[in-house]
Amino acid sequence: MEIVLNEIKWGNMPNLAKLVTRGVYRPMLGVFPTLTPPGWTALYTGSWHGTHEVMGFRIRALGK
Repeated sequence: MEIVLNEIKWGNMPNLAKLVTRGVYRPMLGVFPTLTPPGWTALYTGSWHGTHEVMGFRIRALGK
């Protein structure tokens, strides 16, 4: 996130600068594993993978 903030400060990302100055800003952390399903689920729910339990592309039944 520091890289993006520096680019905003240097004037290289004017649209993101508008979002930040209008109050639409939150520091972000990446999710692990860095696969699409866990990332999407974390983004949509706002919870970590340990909470939503989506770890990858496979759907696993409990107890198997």
